[in-house]
Amino acid sequence: MNQQRKFASTNFYCSISIALMMFTAGSAAEEKITAAEMREFIPPNTLSGRNDKQIMVHVYHDPSGKMEGVAKRQGTHYDSGNWTITDDDQYCRKWERWRLKDLDCFHIYRLGDNHYRLESVTSKYDSRVKVREGNPEHLKVY
Repeated sequence: MNQQRKFASTNFYCSISIALMMFTAGSAAEEKITAAEMREFIPPNTLSGRNDKQIMVHVYHDPSGKMEGVAKRQGTHYDSGNWTITDDDQYCRKWERWRLKDLDCFHIYRLGDNHYRLESVTSKYDSRVKVREGNPEHLKVY
């Protein structure tokens, strides 16, 4: 019986170690991108993903610095705002109504295959998005 416990304990710790190695390897694969790289793929494209409340959101980024978003959950909701990229590698945006009208800034990490992780600098809001070419949701920027 004692040997069975020792074996189970060893298996448990081995499993934890393997999980930690996999988590660390996955995190290391993410590459933080620069402001120059952001300027190449954000305008005039759409970032699509789920927000912190798991609502599907599509945000079209006009090269003028304006953006239009649509959230699709229990109806369709639109908002407008402004976006910018700072010289210290942050993507920032401010909505007219959403997110309490607060300025949100993010570091962006490349996950591969047009997928990115936005890590908030200003709040606890992180998300994963896909870059979609152009304005596939036909959002109007005012």
